[in-house]
Amino acid sequence: MKKHILAAAVATAVAVPALAQNVSIGGVIDISPYSSSRATEAAAGSPTSDRSGTQGGANRAGGWTTSNLAFSGTEDLGGGLRASFFFNQELRQTDGTVQARDLWLALAGPMGEIKIGRQPTAIEAGWGAIASSGTTNTAGTADSTGYDLIAGTLGITQTRAQQFPAAGVAQGTTAGGSLARQSGVIRYTSPAFSGVTVSLDYIDNSTDDSTVAGESKNKQIGGTATYVTGPLSLVFGYAKRDATGALPGTGENVVAGETATTGKATLSYYGGSYDFGIATVRYAYGMREDNTQANPSVVQSDLSVHNVGITIPVGAVTLAGNMYDGNDDRTIAAADERKLSGYQLSARYALSKRTAVYAVTGNNRNEGTGVDNTAKVKTSTVGVTHSF
Repeated sequence: MKKHILAAAVATAVAVPALAQNVSIGGVIDISPYSSSRATEAAAGSPTSDRSGTQGGANRAGGWTTSNLAFSGTEDLGGGLRASFFFNQELRQTDGTVQARDLWLALAGPMGEIKIGRQPTAIEAGWGAIASSGTTNTAGTADSTGYDLIAGTLGITQTRAQQFPAAGVAQGTTAGGSLARQSGVIRYTSPAFSGVTVSLDYIDNSTDDSTVAGESKNKQIGGTATYVTGPLSLVFGYAKRDATGALPGTGENVVAGETATTGKATLSYYGGSYDFGIATVRYAYGMREDNTQANPSVVQSDLSVHNVGITIPVGAVTLAGNMYDGNDDRTIAAADERKLSGYQLSARYALSKRTAVYAVTGNNRNEGTGVDNTAKVKTSTVGVTHSF
């Protein structure tokens, strides 16, 4: 009898902390059984890239969302304070490998929340809320409906336009680099006051190491202000990034192909959404300018882009569409401006709360002046997602 009582006491002692911490495991699996990507150069008059099949142009981590395995947890600290953590790993369908994604800790209370670690920046999250309808993984990540404006690849090294070998399509890289997901993000998010929530970021990823070509100082500040009242949501965002010296590594905080050239970037946007009940409409306008610090008068990129999107729920089906239009009026050469445009259409059918099938198609156009060719890429994907 005493042994049973002792065993119950031990079990209770172990179980109480686990319950208080409230740890959970979840994630999502996205598999694209068929996708296609067709790239065309207007000057060449024929496709330079034409792929289809189970891996034809498939996004590495899923056609609709990013497949991932996530661990999260919260703990009540008393006095209105709460600690939480989040950690996830990207699961790639193209090769079955696991890649690092996010890892952060947070402390929240009556005065707001402080979150520290690797995570999407506030400026990235705010843009996605107003610029994206449907998926950003198939046709969206190569245009402003995804995050290329934030990452610094829109217009200049447009992701899908890099499939073209002709000179002038990929014009070079932005001087400031990516303002999107990074390590070492320190964020403060305020409580909502009269519908207004403010989120501010500070990032200082600096090194002094000969293995990464010497000293580098990469600092970024930014934030968003969001106003929500009933069906209306408005968002304003601003960020500034300074990259001084060498840019270490080739990760997500550095645009592929960047050299040790120092530079800076400023980004601002505004927009919002309105839920009419039968449909939700979104609009976003963003501006980004990059300069080299060696010659601040030379504009490496000068982007402006409009996004308009709509989402229509029809029973178990959700239809979505968006289109964008923009320009890159850089001043590196006399005839290097780019005109950007495209669209995306998608349909998603919910088989249950956790499982859905989808189809998405999109077209991106990168049109140059002078000797530059016009690049067009059309991508289509069908797939299935399951969350757990």
